[in-house]
Amino acid sequence: MKKFRPTACLIFIVLLFSGCSRELTDNNEDTSLILQIQGKWKLTASYSGNQTVTTPITNGYEIEFKADKTFISNEENGYTGGKYTVFKSPSNNLRLIYKKNWAAKQVYKYINAVDNQNIYLQASNPNLTPEGQTFSTGYILTRIP
Repeated sequence: MKKFRPTACLIFIVLLFSGCSRELTDNNEDTSLILQIQGKWKLTASYSGNQTVTTPITNGYEIEFKADKTFISNEENGYTGGKYTVFKSPSNNLRLIYKKNWAAKQVYKYINAVDNQNIYLQASNPNLTPEGQTFSTGYILTRIP
C-alpha cells in the first residue's frame, strides 16, 4: 500500500497538468499592439529615410493578422502565411515566421506607428531591431475590408 500512494499521486498530478489547456504568453509581447494590427492590410506606399514624400504602390502585397497570432500573406514568394508576434523590447518589433511545407523563413520588421487606417513599417531585418537604428526604406500598409 505504501508504494501505491506515491504512484497514485504521481499519476494524479500528471493527469491534472496534462488536462489543463492554457496558452502561455511571452512577457516580452506587446499585447495592445497585437490587438491594433489585427485585420487585413495592403501595402499602398513606400518612403525613403526621413523624407515625408511617399511613393504610391498600386499592386502591393496583402497581409491579414488574425487573433490566434497567425497571418496570411502573399508578400513572400511561395509562402502563404505563418505565425507572428510583436515584441515590446527593443522598441516595437514585428516577427513574421513564414511557413511552407517543411520550410520556414523568419523576418523582422520595425513598427514605427499604427493608427486606425495605417501601419508604418521599416525594412526587414534578419534579427530584432535595436532601438534608435536608422532605416533607409519605410512602408505604409492601409487597412482594407
